[in-house]
Amino acid sequence: MEKHPDQIAREEFLNKSNTPQPQEVKVHDNGIVETVYAPPPYPVYTSTQTPMYENFPKLLVKKLDPGAIIPTKANRSDAGYDLYALNGAIIDKHTHKLIKTGISMAIPEGHVGLIWPRSGMAYKYGLDVFAGVIDSGYRGDIGVILYNSQYNSYEINKGDRIAQILIQKVEDFDLVEVEDLDSTERNSGGFGSSGV
Repeated sequence: MEKHPDQIAREEFLNKSNTPQPQEVKVHDNGIVETVYAPPPYPVYTSTQTPMYENFPKLLVKKLDPGAIIPTKANRSDAGYDLYALNGAIIDKHTHKLIKTGISMAIPEGHVGLIWPRSGMAYKYGLDVFAGVIDSGYRGDIGVILYNSQYNSYEINKGDRIAQILIQKVEDFDLVEVEDLDSTERNSGGFGSSGV
């Protein structure tokens, strides 16, 4: 099976990042010369990183199917990692369908994976994402619920980028029942309270 072009680009990118890249050279007062290296892009998917990168966060990703594609970033500064369709599918107009990725993640405790639409697909083809919360304890296939809002069917091909996942920190709280809450300027103002 031929590798998807995005998978090839990702592997080349990771191979390059695994090679330490000098960022600056410091000369200390005692005459010792220290080379400071730039960190690799987050996350580090493999356990073969050099010791200088050991303290950087790792996001463990597992292929549940040989044909699955590991999530990628187009740019280091991008917030989300693109998710790829494991198989092709047809999404009829005004319907939704669950698209499997064949990927499982060990999202760290205290974090959550949020699945968002890809802006290009949303704008050009009217494809949206439903219900995209991946809890840190989940180890199953990450599925994407795609909704087709346009008036024609939309074809998903195997290996298409279908959504993006953002890994974010979340706070945990103990819920305490009380008789009253503090007042605010808005108080109970709901839908439309701030104007149209």
